[in-house]
Amino acid sequence: MYIDLDLHHGDGVADAFKFSDSVLTFSLHRLDQGFFPGTGKTPKSGFGKGRGKEINFPTLKGLSDDSFRWVLQNVVDELINRFEPECLVVQCGGDGLCSDSDFNEWNVTVKGYGSALLELVERYGRPCLFVGGGGYNSLETSKLWCYLTGLMVGGLELCNDWDLIPDSVDEELIGFQEFEFWRYDKASNMKDSNTEEYLSSVRDKILK
Repeated sequence: MYIDLDLHHGDGVADAFKFSDSVLTFSLHRLDQGFFPGTGKTPKSGFGKGRGKEINFPTLKGLSDDSFRWVLQNVVDELINRFEPECLVVQCGGDGLCSDSDFNEWNVTVKGYGSALLELVERYGRPCLFVGGGGYNSLETSKLWCYLTGLMVGGLELCNDWDLIPDSVDEELIGFQEFEFWRYDKASNMKDSNTEEYLSSVRDKILK
């Protein structure tokens, strides 16, 4: 199963497997008039043997940590249970982070993203491959991938102090930008238009 957690629809991978019944693709993405690439509108797609094996979850503006976790728990979990994949390939895009001002469409924090994804992996309990994806603010995207790597290698306990400066740091370096590395990981006051009613309506179309 391929899981695309990117602000943009995972059209390339979906197209690659659109005739296959051996790979289930799932894309969580932003959909709006004029928003690239403009695909992924229908909850289910695919052709021939692959009909119904492309799953799309289009979101509205302001997707938050809570909404992100809701989709993983209430949709992706059920898809995994139904399809029973041998492994997961997860594309971890960083362009929906609250700190990525280039798009400002989602409002997900690094910590929220990571903890929700770790919960999914722990529930799944089978091999997973994580790959990079979208992210147009290279520094913020690098932070996300660094944190996710730490989570998957060492778990949440290892990463609890990810935003603390160690006591042993040379005093001459204090004040440099690097020591404010995580300061932008705070959700803005952007409204999450993805109400539970909306999320449930998309879920019902996917799982019916």
